[in-house]
Order: sequence, then structure tokens, then C-alpha cells
Amino acid sequence: MRAIHQLHMRQIIVSIERVYAQHGISSIERTERVRDIVTAPSTRETVAALGRQGRTLGFMYALIARKNILGCCLSARFAQLARISRLPIGRSPFDLVACV
Repeated sequence: MRAIHQLHMRQIIVSIERVYAQHGISSIERTERVRDIVTAPSTRETVAALGRQGRTLGFMYALIARKNILGCCLSARFAQLARISRLPIGRSPFDLVACV
């Protein structure tokens, strides 16, 4: 069951990033959609099932577990900027050496 919950949490994180990447909606509506995702019963069940072991899924997991809506939005924005800039953000330090 843990593998299913991990997959579900990855899908939740991708959903939050997709909501934030949408154009044509206001920031208030984006925040409301992220709030709906984070407070959904299925999300809360997944967080409860993963517990401390969910930390391996990254920074966004802690924000979702704490129901930090603003943090989730900022993290999604940061991920979007990192992809656009093509900087090696979030990689291991050994990968940075290969980029030079």
C-alpha cells in the first residue's frame, strides 16, 4: 500500500504544479484550487498513511502535510522558474560538477 500512496502523493504534487502553471486564471483562483487539492480527504489519507516516510518525496510533501497553501504555491512557482531557467537546481552537488 505504501507504493500506492507514494504514487498518489507524486500525482498530487504534479497536480499542484499544473494548477500553478495554468494561464488565464487569477492568483486567488489558483490558491483556492491548491487549497482544494491539499485539503481533499484522499490527500489527507495519503499523508496519514505515509507519515514520516513521505519525506523522501521532497520539500513539497512537508508543505502538504502541514496544509501550508501559500508554501505549496510558492514551491510550485519556484519549480516552474527552475524548469524555465534550466539551472541544475535540486540536483546533487556531483551533478553540478558535470555541468561546468
